[in-house]
Amino acid sequence: LLPLADLAGGPEPVVLCATARLAVGLRQAHGELQVARGATVWRALQSSTPALWLDALVSRALLRGEIPPAGVPGTFLTWAQERSLWEQAIARDTGAAAELFDREGMALAAMEAASLQRAWRIEVDAALHTEEYRAFLRWQEQVAEACRGGGWRTADEVMAWRIECVARGIGGLPARIGIAGFIAPDPLLSRLLVVLEARGVELFRVDFGRGDAAPALGAALPDAEAECLAAARWARERVARDAGAGGVSRTRVRIAVTDLPTRRRLLEAALEEALHPDAVGAGWAALERDYAFVAGSPLAAEPLVDAALRLLQVFVHPQRVAQAEFGALLCGGGWSADVLEADARARVEAGLREVLPPETSLDRFVRTVGRLAADARAALAVPQLLAHLGALQDAARAAPRRQLPSAWGGGFAALLTALGWPGQRPPLAAEAAACDELRTALGGLQALDAVLGRVDAGEALRQLQRHCRDQAFAAPRQGIARVEVCSLGDALAGPVDA
Repeated sequence: LLPLADLAGGPEPVVLCATARLAVGLRQAHGELQVARGATVWRALQSSTPALWLDALVSRALLRGEIPPAGVPGTFLTWAQERSLWEQAIARDTGAAAELFDREGMALAAMEAASLQRAWRIEVDAALHTEEYRAFLRWQEQVAEACRGGGWRTADEVMAWRIECVARGIGGLPARIGIAGFIAPDPLLSRLLVVLEARGVELFRVDFGRGDAAPALGAALPDAEAECLAAARWARERVARDAGAGGVSRTRVRIAVTDLPTRRRLLEAALEEALHPDAVGAGWAALERDYAFVAGSPLAAEPLVDAALRLLQVFVHPQRVAQAEFGALLCGGGWSADVLEADARARVEAGLREVLPPETSLDRFVRTVGRLAADARAALAVPQLLAHLGALQDAARAAPRRQLPSAWGGGFAALLTALGWPGQRPPLAAEAAACDELRTALGGLQALDAVLGRVDAGEALRQLQRHCRDQAFAAPRQGIARVEVCSLGDALAGPVDA
């Protein structure tokens, strides 16, 4: 067991971490320790997850010619591609799919179950095969058949192959490797460590704690809101207690929450009140808070991304547009003349609620907006809104029935630009980063071409929406947050004081 402060930077030793977040946290903490020692220049700590480190190690072996190109076992599937294969297998299974209300959730659960079964070599006795398990076996066989036909390999298979490459003797191994943050046993990691030890690599554990461990304290509170308020007060007191003469604290604390998505709003409000009580009003929106949610929030929850997905939803389903959705687009920002025509758009939305049913077609919305704008008594000047709605209408009429996901991704991006997305106001740094993430997601639809083939616009949008829901977005920061909030699984995300 070696402390983080005693590790040298540079190519050796390599530290394998349980999560990518811990790898980044250890690299930053190692740098802070060097600064505390008076260093002005140092070599960064080489920390990574086992999967990323093996990827780089085997890639270098391929470039050196130690592994012949023919020895690579097919094409490696991404996580999204593998999940799509499971979804297709469930959709084709008429015996079970008809009973499922959430095929996406079932596909994800089945994929995780198959990974656990392979990793732990779980065998289920035939006498214990339920109808659900037999359906799982059918899906598993269909996915395996699709992989054989396409020459694809899942992430688990790729990891096992890379470990075997190390066992067969590829070069480039460091003399010493440390491990950090692994609590639960992991069969693949155990196999990797056995292989590394057999190759003569010295293994050690990394201690990244700060000082002696303090005794754990417990508190019983009546409800979730009281817990969040108590946690926020605790964080404020810990940070303020260690503030120096200039009022700046170097203390970093972490709040780990078991059900973070449920508690997030409560805890965010409590931290805002405890740490930034004066930050009231729109003028404080750009202020970098002294707290940060480590895992971020879903990309789809970002306002500009949400506006883009709503516009694409109208484009894909122009015959059934909910007035609530269309009204949210009119009253919100992120597209067309959202600044110059904001007041007029709000009055248009109020007029639509008086004359249209809860759900109607895009064509009828456009005609009604045109009539409201032409009414001289209303004096509603929305020329850019009318132009952009016309462009949306034309795009919906001219859209092809089916094409590759990559083509839909390019078409979606071009349509958003034609509709004036992300709006007239210069975006804040966090908003610009969210827009860049959405553009990356649109380009990432290309990865599904080989798996899905030609699809309609609805399926392409469903894949994009799901990606935006699943991907966590954390706004870029200039300074370090003194208070971090994370899920229980990310509690070991690097050293903190409390």
